[in-house]
Amino acid sequence: MDSQGTEGKSSRRLNFGNKYVAIGVMLFLVVACSILYYFAFFKDKTLFGLMKSIMSNLSPFIVGAVLAYLLKPICAVFEKWTGKWFSKMKNRRFARNLSEIISIFITAVLFLMFIYVMLASVIPQVIDSGKMLVDNVQKWYANVIDWLKSITKDTAMQETIDDFAKDGFAKIQEWITKFTEFDSSSFINDVLSGVTVGLKGVITVLKNLLIGGIACLYILAQRKKLSSQGKLIIYSIFKEKWADRIMDELKFIDKMFSGFINGKILDSIIIGIITFIVTSIFKIPYALLISVVVGVTNIIPFFGPFIGGIPSAFIVLMVSPLKCLYFIIIIIAIQQFDGNILGPKILGNATGVSSFWVLFSITFFGGMFGFTGMIIGVPLFAVLYDIIKRLMHRGLVKRNKEQMYEQYEAEQAMEEKAKAEAKERRRLHIKKVNFHKKK
Repeated sequence: MDSQGTEGKSSRRLNFGNKYVAIGVMLFLVVACSILYYFAFFKDKTLFGLMKSIMSNLSPFIVGAVLAYLLKPICAVFEKWTGKWFSKMKNRRFARNLSEIISIFITAVLFLMFIYVMLASVIPQVIDSGKMLVDNVQKWYANVIDWLKSITKDTAMQETIDDFAKDGFAKIQEWITKFTEFDSSSFINDVLSGVTVGLKGVITVLKNLLIGGIACLYILAQRKKLSSQGKLIIYSIFKEKWADRIMDELKFIDKMFSGFINGKILDSIIIGIITFIVTSIFKIPYALLISVVVGVTNIIPFFGPFIGGIPSAFIVLMVSPLKCLYFIIIIIAIQQFDGNILGPKILGNATGVSSFWVLFSITFFGGMFGFTGMIIGVPLFAVLYDIIKRLMHRGLVKRNKEQMYEQYEAEQAMEEKAKAEAKERRRLHIKKVNFHKKK
């Protein structure tokens, strides 16, 4: 009895102690994880260094995957055409392989030709423009000051502009003097170190582009096989219900990104060509350079016209304030055409994201990932928006509140219908007014 009582008391004391041991272990693990987190992210940045090293090694393959994703629709079109040409061959496998090889070769040649034409036409223009800017900066500064004086003649601003002109000219002369007076030895060292760093960066970029181009060709050739392998991995990890949902979501992501990005690239190329034609007709200086800047920045939704238009307008302003005004009017007209006619025709309602969320997604993802984030921000947010919408619908169904979702969808449909009807009424009204004017 005594031994049993002693064992019972010891077991109770052991159980009582285990509770505090568990708490102590949990506290120790929390503190240890906090310390590891601090050293990994803030102190030695070991984890960041490891991630940076991994991303640096994977960057050529990321470049290749992005290029393959962008060139996939063009390659698919050529595969369709060449497949018809070789459809009568007896050896079906050989015909299919030959069709894929020819399609990939044509796609690669067209892409390289496009890059060559862009570089051959833009680089000389950029060099000439840079030389002209450096040679004529004082002259253009004087032209802008004279123009400001002419529009503020006989006003209180005249004296302020004179003071600003004198200070600005003095600073320009001081900068030129400092630039010409330098220590040759330190200058040579700086140049050599800069050239070394620059060459290293150029070699790294060329290496990534070369390996990325080769990876792009392999991915284009094996994209169907890679897609099947990915599908097998998903179904081997997840249950069939969840695997089906993941596949549906991946198809939606592919549709959203490919439709938006490829459509936006086509739209931007057309806008760049239109800008070049119109600016050439009006004899705007640096027409080719400005058209390339406007076309490239037009890929960015919402902010693109401002990002490309403002520096271009400033360059034109340095040459002629009057032509700068013409250029601003031209850019506004082209962007109105793009936003109301060309863009909707090419893209349609590709993302289904409202204007507010477009602004939010570009600002947020642009801050997170820079220029790339501004391009992919809208389709990426559209995917996240769709996932949240599905989760919300599922949660409402679980709580027997599906009627709330149905009511919301009905209200949105009515609002879209009212907008479409108002747009159609405006179109008919404009058409009717133009008809009466012609009569």
